[in-house]
Amino acid sequence: LDNALDFLTLGGVEKVLVPALNSSEDQLKEMAGFLIGSAAQSNPKVKIAFLEAGFVNTLLRILSNHSSVGVCGKAVYGLSAILRNFPEAQNTFLRNGGLDALKRMFKNQGTLYDRLKIKILTLIQDLMEERRSFELDEDKLKMEQYARISLQDLLQSSGWCGTFDDVLVLPRGDRQANRDDLVSAVSDEHPIRVEHDVIEKIISAMVGLKDLCWQEFRINKDLQSKLSVLVSHYQELSAREQMQDDADDRFFTSILQSILVIHPVENYIKTEL
Repeated sequence: LDNALDFLTLGGVEKVLVPALNSSEDQLKEMAGFLIGSAAQSNPKVKIAFLEAGFVNTLLRILSNHSSVGVCGKAVYGLSAILRNFPEAQNTFLRNGGLDALKRMFKNQGTLYDRLKIKILTLIQDLMEERRSFELDEDKLKMEQYARISLQDLLQSSGWCGTFDDVLVLPRGDRQANRDDLVSAVSDEHPIRVEHDVIEKIISAMVGLKDLCWQEFRINKDLQSKLSVLVSHYQELSAREQMQDDADDRFFTSILQSILVIHPVENYIKTEL
């Protein structure tokens, strides 16, 4: 925190960040986005300085004009750090088309962009939860700031609920993948395949946006088909997990329970944990 404040005092915004963000070199833009994200985390004074310097709009412009996943990733990182727990920055973001800029990232294909999409969905989920939690807060000023622009209304009008069908993946179904899953369900020493972490993050974001997106989730046949496949897959892995008396961390069972929140299955019988 002290280093970030010293950076401001020494003119780091004007001398370092502004030139780097406006540079034609991707590496400088990436470094600037990373520095903004690192300095702004849990540092209100730095967040205010970055908002006043126009960095929310600058980062949005970079997202809109850039095709490099590295630059876009660091821009999202910087934005995320500024926006969290800072309603004025969020309102600036929303007024200036921030949701549309983030949603355009979902048109890009590739593994690195898939990771970025999950980070974006997590950010949207966190901002929604943040606003819900402040509904009962006694800080009237912050409540008024959050109330100025409805994040929920903008998410609905911009079609965010329809992004999940594209990003939700199904686990590989080949013999080796199935064997690895069954072994990891009964042995803590066998690593869980990375794609399950991806699925867990996407399902978690869907659960967080369930109240907003419930109707669209229900009528999206492709999404419902994927969720049905996932229920079947994780039912088997969950059953294997629960056969282990000493299983403290039932990862697959947790994923299954989250899926059932957004995709209830009438004939699914819960096993007592």
